[in-house]
Amino acid sequence: MSVEFVLLLLAVGLFLLLSYWGGGRRAARRRARKRLGRDSRPYRETVAAAGAAGDKAGDMAGGTAAMDNTPLRADLTFEKRRVMHGSELQLLSKVEQIANEQGAGHRVMAQISLGELIQPQQLRAPQNTSDAALASIYESRVGLVVLDSTGVVVLVVEALPSYPGQDAVLLRDAVKREALRRAGIPVVEVEQGVALSALRDQMLRHLAEPALEMG
Repeated sequence: MSVEFVLLLLAVGLFLLLSYWGGGRRAARRRARKRLGRDSRPYRETVAAAGAAGDKAGDMAGGTAAMDNTPLRADLTFEKRRVMHGSELQLLSKVEQIANEQGAGHRVMAQISLGELIQPQQLRAPQNTSDAALASIYESRVGLVVLDSTGVVVLVVEALPSYPGQDAVLLRDAVKREALRRAGIPVVEVEQGVALSALRDQMLRHLAEPALEMG
């Protein structure tokens, strides 16, 4: 066997080896590009966050399928919403002014869910109280919340709607008021465009009272 023939065989073998290796790398890159959305860092972080939330709610039984079905995809974007409108902003300004006049370190918060303000007393909660019933209460929102200097709720201020409410809305508001009453949180309900002096009179009836001790 001549030296030229041996070199030719080596050259052909090297060419085939390089071609196979290069094709494998290209195939790997194609597979990586197809998986880019799933294997990218934003997707992994989104899945991790969704997985933690699902695990907390007991929804992780499906494993990967549960994470794949999450609506919070890596390419999903969000935008800001207006939380308060003209009359609500005016009422907020008045409530803040009256709270600051007291010089006691009161703070005002807006659009707070009821679940952030109250919770059932575990020793007194009826055994047949369902999670769905509590969730329906917690999802209700209150307009304005006045806190004392220690962060305890001392007053809720609600603006009455200027239009007739539906039965479901009226029932929801009634349940909300009753839940606040049972928690010892007074509620002041005012008409749209209430005068500052009239609002001050109603608020001071409660701000002058000592706050309930937290259990």
